[in-house]
Amino acid sequence: MSFDPEAVRRDIPLLDQDDPPIYFDNACMTLKPRPVIQALTRYYEETPVCAGRSTYKLTAQVDRAVGSARAAVARFLGASRPEECVFLRNTTEAINLVAHGLDLPDGSTVLTTDREHNSNLVPWQRRAQNGLRHEAVASTQDEQVDLDALEARLSQGDVSLVSVVHMSNLDGYVAPVKEIAELAHDHGALVLVDGAQYAPHAPVDVQELGADLYAFSVHKMMGPTGVGVLYGRYDLLETMDPLVVGGSTIQDTTLDAYTLRDPPGRFEAGLQDFAGILATEATVDYLEALDLAAVHRHEGTLSTRLQDGLEALGATTYGSPAARGNGIVSFSLPGLDIHQLAILLEDKANVLVRAGLHCLNSWFNARELQGSCRASLYAYNTMAEVEACLEAVEAITKAIR
Repeated sequence: MSFDPEAVRRDIPLLDQDDPPIYFDNACMTLKPRPVIQALTRYYEETPVCAGRSTYKLTAQVDRAVGSARAAVARFLGASRPEECVFLRNTTEAINLVAHGLDLPDGSTVLTTDREHNSNLVPWQRRAQNGLRHEAVASTQDEQVDLDALEARLSQGDVSLVSVVHMSNLDGYVAPVKEIAELAHDHGALVLVDGAQYAPHAPVDVQELGADLYAFSVHKMMGPTGVGVLYGRYDLLETMDPLVVGGSTIQDTTLDAYTLRDPPGRFEAGLQDFAGILATEATVDYLEALDLAAVHRHEGTLSTRLQDGLEALGATTYGSPAARGNGIVSFSLPGLDIHQLAILLEDKANVLVRAGLHCLNSWFNARELQGSCRASLYAYNTMAEVEACLEAVEAITKAIR
């Protein structure tokens, strides 16, 4: 199907009703369309059994379905083979797997930016307590990745990995991942990309980007909760240790030793979320049918109008000017607590936004800010919803003057 936000809305049960909420918290969690919900239900109704452990026909059906889902994800990311895609719980688990499983030289440095989500900051801070160093490269004055500073740090020769967010969940800023990867590879470093915000909103080709590893969460792309993906070049996955062992990760054991399975199985410990994995294929199919490039343009039109309108009403917006029009607007109103603002928006217009630090504590703390309200848009949001939000903000500003 071609992209039509109204058609998408009709597929979302929460929105396909009288007086639905205006849901502007998509950077946290997206709503689910009926094809995804139906895929979840179909597993529990028709094939509610374990894959990979038995010989009966129902198990074989789930085996094939898991393989099909893995192939769909590989296609979605532009991976060279399905075995490069590992099913995990979320982006956070994927980054932790890399942090603890990738064989990086002791004493080497992992570089991040200074605007990373806690999930791409704290794992490296923890690893810095045990054998590695971590440094954050400061952004430019206009809050963009400083490629010159990054190259200067890489040229010192001790950097083994650059781990960078693809799209910021603060403001939608898109990092120049391809240029970062080229610089890193020129200096012998690997590249891990946190794609949690980017992958649901625009086409991804990991090989074109030059990403050695790429992580994202399915719950941010109209898919089920509790499923994430780590893409990794197969030669890297073969060298990595699992985060959890036992269950399905093992090829064989004796009382004295064990042999791990080949990737991706060695990383998928225990009983998996088979319903969620099967629904992940439905999610990928749904997104591919929408045309993600068109979705991204739609989100840009909405968020540009929202940011322009908020600033005209006296709101303070946060982040990089280069992020304008990328689907996320973080803002506050002078003299009003951000949590009170979020509550008033829901009370006055049923607008649901996120208030807080957005797991970007380090960014807000460095600027001595208490957080923001964040409106994050997706394929099913409309200009009418944006205007309703702006009308509510205008009413709030008049009430507090």
